[in-house]
Amino acid sequence: MKKLETYLLSTIDGDGYNVTPETPEQKIKFVFDCFEREFNYRNNRIRYPQLRDRFAEYLMGVPSCISIPFTYSEIIALSKEMGYYTSIDEDYIIENHFKFMAQNILKLRSKYLGDIDISIL
Repeated sequence: MKKLETYLLSTIDGDGYNVTPETPEQKIKFVFDCFEREFNYRNNRIRYPQLRDRFAEYLMGVPSCISIPFTYSEIIALSKEMGYYTSIDEDYIIENHFKFMAQNILKLRSKYLGDIDISIL
């Protein structure tokens, strides 16, 4: 998990927002501030009642505040780098990539901001 945490925090970038988040807390807060402004409006909360699913949908839209892989080859390369790749599960990895990333970013939010209970996700 530490390797994935380090990776995820490294993908957060405030350049297009004139913001320079430096600490893990600042980075996670920045990503979720962007999410709130750009995606977490009433209709999406109705459409995707679970926060994890809503955040995964946000990540699928390739927001500029965080740069996680979105192509098949990039997702597979990352899964190999992080050590959770198996050729048997390749389709599963691709299919669940954004939910997996959303879940892990929400865990970071719980860890650094402490404002959500991940046991209910």
